[in-house]
Amino acid sequence: EDIYNIAKFLPPNGRLILALIDDKACGIGCLKSINDEIGEIKRMYVDPSFRKIGAGRLILQTLINAAKEAGYKKVRLDSPKFMEAAHSLYRSFGFEAISVYDEVEIPEEFRQYLLFMEIDLS
Repeated sequence: EDIYNIAKFLPPNGRLILALIDDKACGIGCLKSINDEIGEIKRMYVDPSFRKIGAGRLILQTLINAAKEAGYKKVRLDSPKFMEAAHSLYRSFGFEAISVYDEVEIPEEFRQYLLFMEIDLS
């Protein structure tokens, strides 16, 4: 579905970041708009064979920088509760747990399995 709506991840309000190491794709992360003040990180993923080398950190920093450039005051995300290493990464940047937000794309029956987070950029 995202490929048909790819424009939501493109500038000026969004970004699609593909991380490469030695010309091999190792990770991806996207930013899209919730509204004029809030962006949302989506589809953040690093291939397991490339984890623990800083790819996720670089993708996340690039997305946060893009959010600032777009003028967002906050960035939100959702992440499966079992992805504890990802949560540690997000927390190291200043993300904090929040309640589910109205604009979340996740169907209600799956929300109990997710952690919702937000960072204040202002």
